[in-house]
Amino acid sequence: MIRFSPSAWTSCQYRVRYAAFQENILRGEGWHRHRHRYWVIAVAGVSGGTRVQNKTFSLGRTSVAIYAPGVTYEEYVESGRLVPFRWVLLEENGTPSILRRLLGSEEFAILEDKRDQVGRTIEELVAFAEAQTPGHAFLLSACVNRLIGLVVNLHDQGHSRKSSKEQSGKNWIHPWKRAVRLELDRIVPETLTISTIAASLDVSASTFTHTYKKVCGETFRETVYEWRLERLQALLERPDLSIKEMTSMLGFSHQSYLCAFIKKATGCSPTQLRRMGTLGKSAKL
Repeated sequence: MIRFSPSAWTSCQYRVRYAAFQENILRGEGWHRHRHRYWVIAVAGVSGGTRVQNKTFSLGRTSVAIYAPGVTYEEYVESGRLVPFRWVLLEENGTPSILRRLLGSEEFAILEDKRDQVGRTIEELVAFAEAQTPGHAFLLSACVNRLIGLVVNLHDQGHSRKSSKEQSGKNWIHPWKRAVRLELDRIVPETLTISTIAASLDVSASTFTHTYKKVCGETFRETVYEWRLERLQALLERPDLSIKEMTSMLGFSHQSYLCAFIKKATGCSPTQLRRMGTLGKSAKL
């Protein structure tokens, strides 16, 4: 089991407190009760069951369970069985929480992940933490962002057959933030202004500025920062791109600004990050 440093804040709304994977623990038969102060994302790995609020639910080998902070839940284990598991505990950083908006009034959810993407991401996260290589905080940040994104996608897929009325109130991301992200994918952030995005949403720039953080849980600048971090990881894995090209694609006016951004976010230079095998093959900048 990995315990993370309190300073390892991620670029999203969570930081990892504990994580474990591929471990076997011999437990006695019966229901085992848990209650954590943090969000729990657990991959079942084996067929079993979970009990929440005196209701029992089945878990398959492809099940991913999410439990909100403070929720008491139980897991059933057969006598003398070695139980493989993969799980993380996430502490919130700011409100409203992405997972809270995802679950709505519910305290837990069981999702199906037939491709085991969540489990593999947890394994990758633990591997980064154990390696302790330069820039590992950036890698952890990217991993947690990807983990939350996978959970959201699985939730959306599981509810895609429901009517729009049933889905109301369960959107994990506010329409304003979704609109900003779509615009960032379409044009570089250097040309995106609050006035233009507010006009596209049919609200005043003043209303957008003063309300965005309240409804989205982060500032407009933080959304752009988050987008740049995610985009940066993808660009660093492309050996054909130069720093000059990356500077333009990320919306910086000068290479020095991009280098400063990378240094602040990861503690490493672009060259050091590219030389790390986890980010792709080495390449000359």
